[in-house]
Amino acid sequence: MKRSSDPSSRVPTGIPGLDPVLGGGLVLPGMYMLEGPPGAGKTILSAQLGFRLARAGHKAIYLSLIAESHGKLLQNLRGFEFFDDKLVPERFVLMSGYQELKSAGLAGLLQFIAQALAEHRPALLVIDGYSSLHMLAPRPSATAEFVYELNTLITTAKCLCVLIAPQENGHWAEKNLVDGLIELYRQPSGMRSVRELEVHKMRAAAQIEGRHAFLIDSSGIRVFPRLEASVPFRHTPPVYEDERAAFGVPGLDGMLYGGVLRGSVTCVSGPPGAGKTIACLHFLDEGARHGEPGLYFGFYEAPTHLLAKARNLGMKLEEAYQAGTFAVVWQPALECGLDQLAAQLLEDVQRRQVRRVVIDGLEGFVQSAIRPERISTFFNALVGELRRLHATTLYTEESTLFALPAGASTLSSPAIVGNHIVLGYVQHEAHMRRTIAVLKQRQSAHDQDLRECWIEDKGLRVAPDSGSAQAFLAGS
Repeated sequence: MKRSSDPSSRVPTGIPGLDPVLGGGLVLPGMYMLEGPPGAGKTILSAQLGFRLARAGHKAIYLSLIAESHGKLLQNLRGFEFFDDKLVPERFVLMSGYQELKSAGLAGLLQFIAQALAEHRPALLVIDGYSSLHMLAPRPSATAEFVYELNTLITTAKCLCVLIAPQENGHWAEKNLVDGLIELYRQPSGMRSVRELEVHKMRAAAQIEGRHAFLIDSSGIRVFPRLEASVPFRHTPPVYEDERAAFGVPGLDGMLYGGVLRGSVTCVSGPPGAGKTIACLHFLDEGARHGEPGLYFGFYEAPTHLLAKARNLGMKLEEAYQAGTFAVVWQPALECGLDQLAAQLLEDVQRRQVRRVVIDGLEGFVQSAIRPERISTFFNALVGELRRLHATTLYTEESTLFALPAGASTLSSPAIVGNHIVLGYVQHEAHMRRTIAVLKQRQSAHDQDLRECWIEDKGLRVAPDSGSAQAFLAGS
């Protein structure tokens, strides 16, 4: 870690997703307060940062006051991938300052910390149990004075300091003295438990405002910046492309005058069983035949089932899958958050340089939303980012059995979604007849007729004109 007197020196935390939220990392030297209720993840976040610095060859001191014992702390941390027994205690140093605080007060604790900093020269000092200072302080202003003097020590030692504090609704004067204030939340949403993080204050940085989801798993903490507040496409005007991406279905490509424009976003809507997924598979298969990397991101079709379906329809997607030019990401819509899903999708698109994307089931995103009011802005941010990455995107949206939507998806902005293909049914005597229509294709003419279509052994077949549809509609 670079040690410099320059206050703008920045230290990445190494915690996935956190550094963008912080505006690039933590400023060195700097003092940060980490607030949150019990079980929110404060200890894990601090330890994850400490072990990252220790693994890089620096020292981290974990100083506990009234907190769990060091044995319990290590036992709880051993389950995480970032933990390394070999770094304890030489580089991840455990100390207790409670006796000094109890016997000599805040001044004694400050002297104890000064000696520890001089002896170990750490890159990070974590003080766990900050509420003990308030409980044992002789007067309310004493803790603010302690933080002021501690800040001087931290500046001299040129290190980072993290104060772990409980969730406090009142105002502590020392919050004005720290360089950053980060709060972790853990709250119920129905039967789910939701974790979120908010950076209330970050000196010398432009943090991303508002709350951001995070999760705790075996790797530690991973933060998912709120997509609509963080995507680069906001500052990148979309590039117009006049080349087309075909479906490989002659009748449908004819209706689209050759296919959808590259870089566009297309809604494929219709009732269950109308052929939405099959139409999207044709789109991916046509791309695979021309060597274009493709990605299927779905909530309902497991990879083996999807590949079997494509194989049975005579498509070559399984070969592309084996060759690595086609990927299937199956994410059951259970308890994943919106930003976690988006991060997974965009990471795959960027890493594989995907050019054709299918999101099968917009409803999966809707079911994952903790705050449904986010759906529209979130989805606009998602498809906008896909456009920035030069992907041509199709997404499916379910409609009622006989409804023919009058316009673009109600969950997304018309400014983003350029095309809308509708699959449906018409009851004709004792039969159900499938239909297809192109309601909208921005920046391009298209066939405005309703045509009949069929699902056959080779997939979707679309009538060459509206003749058959006109005949049965007359008697329906």
